[in-house]
Amino acid sequence: MTVIDAERDGKAVRILVDGAKLTFIYDDDLVELLDHGRSTVTRAGFVEPDHGGAGWVVLPSVSITKGRPGTLALGPFRTHAEAIKAERDFLRAEVGL
Repeated sequence: MTVIDAERDGKAVRILVDGAKLTFIYDDDLVELLDHGRSTVTRAGFVEPDHGGAGWVVLPSVSITKGRPGTLALGPFRTHAEAIKAERDFLRAEVGL
């Protein structure tokens, strides 16, 4: 596997290359990568508010990370942007993205 680290529009980007397979955290700035062959987009998680309005990142497919089964919730976060940043940070740390 090859790891490509780059910066695009001030954002750090990591792409994992395994043969013809590319794995990366989706960002609209990278959408052109989906035009090169067959593409599959998999949602890692989603942000849900609790009864008090705090945002929680829910990662139902956390079993892809270090073999841990089940669902993981990160939070609470005051804003949606904070929750999305936490999800990206988690994926970078746990999955290597």
